[in-house]
Amino acid sequence: GRLRIAEYLVQRGASVDAEDRLGRTPLADAVHNEHHDVVAFLESKNAHHGSWVQRREAAPHESKPQVKRPNTIEVLKELENKASKAHKDPTLEEILHNTELRELLLEEMRRSYNEESLLFWCAVEEFRAGAVGQDAVQVERRAREIYDQFVKASATYEINVEASMRHGVATMLDKPSGDMFDELQRVVFDLVRMQDYKPFLQSVPYRQYVVAHKIPTLFEVLKSPELKRLFSSFLEDRYSLENLLFWEAVEGFRDLLTMYDDYSVMCSKAMQIFASFIQQGAPYEISIDSGIRHGVLQQLEHAEDSHSLTPRVF
Repeated sequence: GRLRIAEYLVQRGASVDAEDRLGRTPLADAVHNEHHDVVAFLESKNAHHGSWVQRREAAPHESKPQVKRPNTIEVLKELENKASKAHKDPTLEEILHNTELRELLLEEMRRSYNEESLLFWCAVEEFRAGAVGQDAVQVERRAREIYDQFVKASATYEINVEASMRHGVATMLDKPSGDMFDELQRVVFDLVRMQDYKPFLQSVPYRQYVVAHKIPTLFEVLKSPELKRLFSSFLEDRYSLENLLFWEAVEGFRDLLTMYDDYSVMCSKAMQIFASFIQQGAPYEISIDSGIRHGVLQQLEHAEDSHSLTPRVF
């Protein structure tokens, strides 16, 4: 079967001295894999072994550093894992430190008339950051404002904390510090987490936010020119660009089957894809099991005998 493929490719104009990315020619691969009939055929066409063999002979004790190229499935699983993580609901802490999500949460809490906890949390964050570098008078003034607005009994936005905690903060107002509200902030954080966090994740505004920030599926990436360009850069960095090139070649092959009834045109395209991506030592060899590689070869040989090709060959 391999001899017939080699004869067909040469007949269609393929170079017998074409080198892959390692400098190997079809003759070098045929010798290495002990395909004697293919070796005899290529030698009859004056084929050469290629620069790979010449380098090996010139430096027999040197070995070319090998880069582990990830399997196609491994690359797709990694992307799926990243997308899965990106789709997980954020923690409450992540929501509070995301301006857009925090505003959405505040609006939902206002609907339930319990926004005081989140307003207090935000005020403490601002107070803690502002206490650094401010003079004592400004810090004390802001501390008393927060106490009057949130902490003291019957405050405008009175938070739900124990009386002993209110009293503890009141004793610090004369000599305030940036961390004086930290304990109260932890209490209201737990209240928000227990009362408001899960309902927020089920709310319509949050679900709309998720849809608007949705990570695209792999199919959507491949169908978008801009996303596919970014994806190509990612695969190139991973030494696995051949996976995307193969996908594009197969898509083109499927389109060809719908446009032409000429078997010779379809067979030529199928052989080109096999020679470029699937056969061992191909210029853009994809990482697949030998069983799959052999199965594709058998289908091509059967198609050659029956003069019929289907889109499922690849």
